[in-house]
Amino acid sequence: MRYWLWAIPRGKMDRLDERPLTSIALTPKEALRVRKAATRDGWHNFRIVPDTQDAPNFAGAASDCMYED
Repeated sequence: MRYWLWAIPRGKMDRLDERPLTSIALTPKEALRVRKAATRDGWHNFRIVPDTQDAPNFAGAASDCMYED
C-alpha cells in the first residue's frame, strides 16, 4: 500500500493550512524520509493517509448532498 503525506507549513497552526508534501503516493519508508526533511524545513503536524486508488464518485457525493423541501 502507498500513502500520501500531509503537513502544516512553518508559521501556520490551523488545519486549514495543511498541504500535501508529495505529488505521488509514497511507501512508508519514503514517507518517513520526506517527513524528516520537511521537519528540518519547519513543517509540522504530519498526517499520513492511505492511497485507496479509488476514483472519486462526484455524482454520488452530489446526490448525497441533495435534498427536497
